[in-house]
Amino acid sequence: MSVSNPQLSSHRSLAELVTDHLRREIAAGTYEPGAHLVEREIGEVLGVSSIPIREAFSRLVEEGLVVRLPRRGAFVAPLSVAAVQDLTRVRIALEQLAVELAIENWTPEARDAAQGIIDRMRKAARAADRMQFFHLDEEFHQLFWRTSQSETLLSTAANLRGRISRFLAEATDANRKSLTASADDHQRWLDAVDTGDITRAHAEVAWQIASAARRIIERIEQLQREAPPALRGA
Repeated sequence: MSVSNPQLSSHRSLAELVTDHLRREIAAGTYEPGAHLVEREIGEVLGVSSIPIREAFSRLVEEGLVVRLPRRGAFVAPLSVAAVQDLTRVRIALEQLAVELAIENWTPEARDAAQGIIDRMRKAARAADRMQFFHLDEEFHQLFWRTSQSETLLSTAANLRGRISRFLAEATDANRKSLTASADDHQRWLDAVDTGDITRAHAEVAWQIASAARRIIERIEQLQREAPPALRGA
């Protein structure tokens, strides 16, 4: 993949394109936590020089996705239990604000779109399609971020979710019963917003985000147990 030709027809800079690419790859698990990000290798894949790559690293450091170590280079930031707990507190606050603002801007079209996503979730649950369900979950949250009509909330919420996306995908159960129960959870979220009940919507947000955090923490702890002794606690 090269970012040096067709995509540059937009007004976005090379650094922005490289940043987006790395952010997606980190979220997808292509670059796992602790992975060394080598400028030369990334440059060869994307067909760009080291300058936009370094700028992308700086932006990702600011987002908390990458860490720079003196004389060692850039690495994908590890995700600890403490970090998940911290992210969860902020995610709950942001998602609660998102449903508040969504209620203010709610339309029949938004409700139909959200219901359509849940209907597709139920179909994915019946097929035990874990990854399709995960992508629909992300689409569901994005709908509420967009409906909030706050660009700051949209970008911040997307960034926070991106930092846990890989773990959230791995922690999504693959059995029909669990996926169907999760679809029911999303239905309660939607119904709370659709009735305009902010208190109820806040409660659903807090419970569902906290439940997801518990699954992520269980996955992190599992990975730590499976890691070689020298890497545990790193």
